[in-house]
Amino acid sequence: MHEGGSAVAGAPRKRIGQQILLGIQLGICFMVLVCCGLLTRTALNIFRRDPGFDRHNTMTATVDLSRLGYSQERAQVFLTALLDRLRNAPGVASATLTTHLPMGDNGSGNTRNFSVPGYVPNRGEDTVVVTDFDGPDFFRTMGIGLLQGRDFTPADNATSPKVAVINEAMAHQYWPKGNALGSRIVVDKIERQIMGVVPNFAYHSASDTDPSPVVFLPYLQGPSGYGYAILAIRSRTTTAAVADQLRQTVAALDRELPLEEVRTLEEVTDEQYQDSRVVAELLGVYSIASVLVAMMGLYAVMAYSVIERHREFAVRIALGSTRESVVRLVLRGATGVAVLGIVIGGLGSIIAVHLLRSMLFGVASFDPVSYCAAAILLLLTVLVSGLVPARRAASVDPMQALRSE
Repeated sequence: MHEGGSAVAGAPRKRIGQQILLGIQLGICFMVLVCCGLLTRTALNIFRRDPGFDRHNTMTATVDLSRLGYSQERAQVFLTALLDRLRNAPGVASATLTTHLPMGDNGSGNTRNFSVPGYVPNRGEDTVVVTDFDGPDFFRTMGIGLLQGRDFTPADNATSPKVAVINEAMAHQYWPKGNALGSRIVVDKIERQIMGVVPNFAYHSASDTDPSPVVFLPYLQGPSGYGYAILAIRSRTTTAAVADQLRQTVAALDRELPLEEVRTLEEVTDEQYQDSRVVAELLGVYSIASVLVAMMGLYAVMAYSVIERHREFAVRIALGSTRESVVRLVLRGATGVAVLGIVIGGLGSIIAVHLLRSMLFGVASFDPVSYCAAAILLLLTVLVSGLVPARRAASVDPMQALRSE
C-alpha cells in the first residue's frame, strides 16, 4: 500500500504528468481570476471616482443650424434667444450650450494653436491645446466650481473683449506662480485675457489621471461657420419635464429645426464607463467558465484516482483508519494540486498583469486583495470538486473491496 499524504501525490508515477497538466489548468484559471479581480476593482474605482462635474438632472440635445442655411449672425441671434427663453422657463435651473460635453466623446479634433506671451516652449514641446467653445453659465450648468474668476456671461459676445477660461492643469504648467488670472493667451492668433480658472475634471473619461491643459472660449466669440451646438439644461424637477420644455421652445423659434440626440448627461457619460464595464463583465464570464472547467477536470482526475486506489482505501479502513481521515487524505491531495496551480498561475500572472497595466486605474498591478481573493476562490473550487470523490473513497466497504481483489 502506498504511504504518503495525498490521493493525488500518491498516485502512480505514470500519472504525474497528468497532475502537472491539471496544475497548469488551475494556474490558467488563477491568472484569469486575478485579471478579473484587477479589472473589476478598476471598474469600481472608475464608477466611484468623482468626475468633477454633476452628471445628474441635466438634459442635453444637439442642433445644427447650418443645415437650414443659418448665417453666423443669424445663428448667434437664434441661440441667444433660445438660451434666454430656456433660462426663464419653469423648472429650468440653468441653460447653456457647448461644442463638447464633459466625457461626451474622446475630444479629438478640437485642438488649436496657442502661445503664451513671454513663455518660450522647449524644443519639441506641443504648441496646440484642447479648446472648447461654451455658452453663458456653462460651468454653473455643469456643476463645475471656479477656482478663480468668473463664468461666461451673455456679455461675452462677438463685440466684447476676447476672453478665455483655462483649467487647473494649464494654469500650473504655464503660470506655476499662480498668476494666470488676468494674464494673456493667444489662441489661433487671437489674443485673449484669462478671466477664470476651473479645477480639472473628467474631460475625456473618468479614468483620466493626467489632465491635459484645456482652454474654454465663449461660444458667441467663436469662429465663423459655427452652427452646431450641444444644448445643456439643468432641471429643478425632472429631466423628462425639461426635455418637453426644450422641444417646445425650439419649435416656437423654428419649427423646421430638428432637435437631435436628446438624452440626459448621465446617458452621455455612461458611454465612457462602458469600456471598463464590458471588459470586466467579459472577463467575469470567462472566469466562471474557467472555474467550471477546472472543477470538472479536477473531479474527473480525483474520481479516477479513487477508483484506482479503492483497495488502498479499503486496507486503510480495515486497519483502523477513520472515514474522516480518508476524506482528509483525498482533500489534502487536491489541495496540493491547487497549491501547484497557484504557484504556476502566480508566475504567469506577472506577464498577464503587465499586459493589463495600461487598463488599470486606482489599483496596483500586484494588488494583494485580488491575488488573495483569486487564491481563496481557487482553493474553495478545488475543495468542492474533491468533496464527492473524497466521500466516495471514505464509503469503500473493506470486505467487499478485498474480496473482489
